[in-house]
This record gives sequence, C-alpha cells and structure tokens, in this order.
Amino acid sequence: MSRHAANYAFDVENVSWGQDQNLILKNINAKIASHRFTGIIGPNGAGKTSLLRCLSGFYTPEIGSVSLLGKDIASWSSSERARKLAVVTQQADVDPSWTVEQLIATGLIPYKRWFQANNAADHDLMSSILNQVGLADKRQRPLSTLSGGELQRALIAKALVQKPQCLLLDEPTNHLDSQYQLTLMKWIKQLDISVIASVHDINMAARFCDDLLMLKHGCLLAFGAVEEVFTCTNLTALFDHPVRVDRHPFTDALWMNFVEQERGCDQ
Repeated sequence: MSRHAANYAFDVENVSWGQDQNLILKNINAKIASHRFTGIIGPNGAGKTSLLRCLSGFYTPEIGSVSLLGKDIASWSSSERARKLAVVTQQADVDPSWTVEQLIATGLIPYKRWFQANNAADHDLMSSILNQVGLADKRQRPLSTLSGGELQRALIAKALVQKPQCLLLDEPTNHLDSQYQLTLMKWIKQLDISVIASVHDINMAARFCDDLLMLKHGCLLAFGAVEEVFTCTNLTALFDHPVRVDRHPFTDALWMNFVEQERGCDQ
C-alpha cells in the first residue's frame, strides 16, 4: 500500500450500481480522507444507503471499484475486513433475547478463535464503550426491553468493540431523541477513526461533519469540506428549492433554511 493511498479511508472510482436494470448510483468518484467525519447527504432516494453498501462490500459495483485503506475491498477476507471496517445499518438483525453485553461481545469475534473466551482486557474494553454510549447500567438488559434509541447506541457500541479504522453508519441518529442526537454526533466527531455516515438532518451534518458528499438521483452533486460544499447554490440544486445559508447564532455552524422563491440567496 502506498503512503498516498493510506491517506484515504476509501477510494471510490467510477462506481455505478443498480438493481433490475435500474442504475441507482451513477459514476461516483470520491477519495474519502482518513480520520475525518464524512457525511453523505441528499433527499430520500438519492442513493445514500446504496453508496454505503458499496463502501461496505455488501454491494459489488457493476462498474468501477471501491478501495478500503488502499486495497480493493473485494480482495479483503471477511475476517480481515471486520478488523478494519465496522458497519451499523438502520435495520439490524439481532436476537431480541440477547443482553446488551452479549450483543456488543460479538464485536470481538474477528479477533477470536473458535470457543476462545473473553479476557479481562475484553471486558474492560466493553465496559469503557458502554460508558461512552451511556448504556453501562443496561449491560444485562435484554435487547427487547430497549427503546429504539438505546438499541441504536448498543449497535454502535458493538461496532466500536471491533476496534475498526473505519466506521460506516446509516442514519445513526434515527429513532433518537433530540438530546441524544446531539450527544451521539458530538461523540462520533471525537472518535479517532474514519467515520462515513448518511445523515438525514442536513443542518446536523453541517454542524458536526468535516466533509460532505451530496447525492442527487444517484449522481455526485458535490464533495468536499463543509465550508466549500454547504452553499446556497449546491443546496438549491440538491433540493430543487431555494434556500438560505447563514451562521447559527449560538453554534456559528452553517445553517440552512428553505425560503420563498423571491428570497433565495446567490451564494
């Protein structure tokens, strides 16, 4: 792997993917930098989840390629990939009778031989991450008793127990109350790994992400640092509706509002 390639978590080259002869992603090119929080934004149906699934290796592009840490993702073994990449989807298939601890312990599987027991360091790691996501007091609770937001946090905890270099999240704040959305996004931003997440809340993405990748109808509309991408011109094109972009009076983050046609701005 070259030093240049190591600067990128993912290198997406001319990726097109579809189903039933219908292209959902069309000629996507993006070099996603390591150790940054990259948000994928766009309207419903833009292809955000499909792109994440191509990045994860779950979907194989019909055209083009995806490289993870400088190596074609198709060439990684499943165990190798699980040590480098963790994925949290919107609809996880988990056994509701499992406890929170049993769920997050599955994140250790890529590092274990068959029937190898967890050691003290493993338990310390799980305890630390449960504290970070605010679930330490629910360690022995069955998943069936958790709220949607608590389950989401448990799934993210399981992913982090994998000790990945890259983390893919599909709308991580889905089902979370507002205060937990803020807490989770702040926490994600502080992680010392590469994070790529589809984010439904555009303003939340602008506040917490380092880079934004805008998708519209499966095409790449814009990609780059938030300050470069989060503009009236790009957002108006993204939503086919005039917008105004200002600084939030309390956070100073870029902030978008939809406006009437005659009040759109010229950025």
